[in-house]
Amino acid sequence: MRRRLTFTVTFSLTWKRSIIGLMINNQQSTENRENDLVSITSNSSTFGLTSGSQKARVITEGFVAGYGFCPACGASLKQAPANSKALDFLCRACDEGFELKSKSSKIGSKIVNGAHDSLMNRVMGLHNPNLYLMQYNMREMTVQNLLVIPRYFFTPNLIEKRKALSATARRAGWVGCNILVGQVPQLGRIHYIKDEIEIKPEVVLKEWQATTFLQNSANIEGRGWLLETLNCIEKIQKDNFTLDEIYAFKPYLQQAHPNNNNIEAKLRQQLQFLRDKDVIEFLRPGHYRKKAK
Repeated sequence: MRRRLTFTVTFSLTWKRSIIGLMINNQQSTENRENDLVSITSNSSTFGLTSGSQKARVITEGFVAGYGFCPACGASLKQAPANSKALDFLCRACDEGFELKSKSSKIGSKIVNGAHDSLMNRVMGLHNPNLYLMQYNMREMTVQNLLVIPRYFFTPNLIEKRKALSATARRAGWVGCNILVGQVPQLGRIHYIKDEIEIKPEVVLKEWQATTFLQNSANIEGRGWLLETLNCIEKIQKDNFTLDEIYAFKPYLQQAHPNNNNIEAKLRQQLQFLRDKDVIEFLRPGHYRKKAK
């Protein structure tokens, strides 16, 4: 069902960060949810926020807290304790953690994040949260896109180091980073809302489950190879592809992995793994087919 998902929040005058009157209930049936248009009204002056970015942050967080559900188990979400580092929501059932990045423009190929070393430590230690990405239109109060990227899709090569702040800056020498979300394979982009069209919860849950084979890979280098192989497959603009077409990416992979002298063997290994996990289909020796997401 195609519809514009309008949202409104009524803010408590007593607790400036509490959101009351969010009209979507996660326990409702899919049919009832599809019939809901959520209207949000906010009085910014009584809410006490003057910054547009602050208002947007509170409204978008409130929307996800009320509308969102855990893609891993389907349970509702709760907001993380105040001042939690890189954590905005927790699943009420399985404790999966989520961070929200939202913007009014297109999500694009990269998202600005915080300190480079902190994020790298979380990624290397497998402690990073799942990432919600939202595109909204604050003037029309609509959500245009909302998707989640599972935490195990993040590897060090997706973290882009930014230049250190200048000596005259308030935080001189601080080094931030960008997350290169454009390099996340389509398999790892799970939409709740896509181009203002709401995706059914059962589809979200099914798509998440299709990614969990990566969760069991504690070897971050191994996950990196799988994700790079998936990206190579996606760059082939047809459903059926050959081993030779995958080998065509060897120069790029050799540059990314200069110490690996067995790129072709590594690619065959990744294809076999993806075949075993039902991500691609084996047709005959050297020939494969992509499976629909």
